[in-house]
Amino acid sequence: MMKNKKAKKHFERATKAVLLYRVSTREQREGYSIDAQRNRLLNSYCPEHGLEVKEEFTIIESSTKDERKEFNKMIDYIKKQKEPIALVCDKVDRLQRSFRELPVIDELRRSGKLEVHFYVERCVLTARSQSHELMQYHFYIMQAEQYANAISDNVKRAFLQLRNEGRHIGIAPLGYINIKKGRERADLQVDTLRAPLIRQLFEKYSTGMYSYRQIRDYSIEIGLTNRRSGKPLTISQIESMLQNPFYIGKSYNPENDTWVEHPYHIFIPYELFEKCQKSKNKRAHKHSNKTKQDFIFSGLITCKNCGCRITPEIKKGKYVYLRPFPKKLKNGCKCNCRAINEEIALKLVTEVINKISFSEDLLSEVLKGVKSRIDVIQGYKENSLKNLQEAEKLLARKKQRLIDLYTNTSALSLEDFQEESSKISKEQLILSNKIKAQIQNPDTIDVTLEYLVSLSLKLPVIFKSSRNVQKRELLSLVFSNFYLDGQKLLYTLRSPFDLLSKRASCSIILGRKDSNL
Repeated sequence: MMKNKKAKKHFERATKAVLLYRVSTREQREGYSIDAQRNRLLNSYCPEHGLEVKEEFTIIESSTKDERKEFNKMIDYIKKQKEPIALVCDKVDRLQRSFRELPVIDELRRSGKLEVHFYVERCVLTARSQSHELMQYHFYIMQAEQYANAISDNVKRAFLQLRNEGRHIGIAPLGYINIKKGRERADLQVDTLRAPLIRQLFEKYSTGMYSYRQIRDYSIEIGLTNRRSGKPLTISQIESMLQNPFYIGKSYNPENDTWVEHPYHIFIPYELFEKCQKSKNKRAHKHSNKTKQDFIFSGLITCKNCGCRITPEIKKGKYVYLRPFPKKLKNGCKCNCRAINEEIALKLVTEVINKISFSEDLLSEVLKGVKSRIDVIQGYKENSLKNLQEAEKLLARKKQRLIDLYTNTSALSLEDFQEESSKISKEQLILSNKIKAQIQNPDTIDVTLEYLVSLSLKLPVIFKSSRNVQKRELLSLVFSNFYLDGQKLLYTLRSPFDLLSKRASCSIILGRKDSNL
């Protein structure tokens, strides 16, 4: 008698219902899919089957994700109920598109705690369900899974084609924004607010005078922030950005581990990007140990013989010495560098800076001579641009001839036509990017030159009144290299300071100021 009572309770039919509405994308959520599901289940199905709706779950998530948080919340709610519950869905693929959820649902169904109702398939699963009903249910899951897999394959093929064309997939790099008009394919365009600021960072880093940390501080100063969070960039973001070839027209294709030309607007010139890479490599081989105090010559001097670091250090709390740390060479260390006093090194560079300062008349003559060279270079660039434009027109005519040949004759097969057309399109894309780079990024060498020449007029005064940080930046601007050879400090000047300076000896014997070593 007791067994029959328990069995009756076990197979008791559900009178309460939980409704599930699911969509996988924002577009569906903002459309009519949720409303349509709700209308069918709440206003039609449940009243017809005498089910009282106890709770409704609206899930905006993919059924193929690794973790379905909202789905799990619904299952937890069902498990807490003391009476049988009917889970009512619009169709099977609204509940699941794989067999991954089946063990949980089947366990609740077998225990009599859950009934599963599908509106479209007109299928009801209970603890009493027969094998043919369960087989039909499994078949619906297989159909849903096959549909999801087919969509995945189509997306992968589309992504492969986009990557081969150089198209960017995913969140746009900083300086670009994702755009989408209606149902058109998402694309990129330049972020007009951030692109000019990013170019400033490239220009500043290309001088070789600034570290990533200093560039990051400068990005905060000019107001460059992340697009989504609005927070300042991190040092790692700065480093990644300054080395990203996307800014010069190259997009990474992970399918074959190659970089291909992309069709988007370029706002960083190739020459500027290369300067940044050279500055990075130079800084990687030319640095000193980190110190709490800011020294003038930190990271500026290396040993001529072994390339070791020359690191500033303080003796007796007031004397600053530039001390080498020799490397171990394959044939033994042959470095003969010795520590030198910072004041004597500073005296040398001050003398050189003082020699650079000339009268305005003399500087004007130098500027005229250099500008004449710039005019020659500019003429060459104009001819180069004209040649690129002619080549672009030639490719356009070549492509038109190919189209005419394919459409008017049978000389070309479809595969040959597509292959040749693809080659021409890639060549057109490369030429187009080169032309854009020359037109949209005019050379500013004459402006920079005028600035440097005007700077040389007041350089001694600026250098004398600056703090150590500014002194180091000015030294990086004027001097391209400092080398220590024994106790000789050698240097080379950057252009145009090498033209402005007298051809004085580039070495000096540096003795010790005192014996506090």
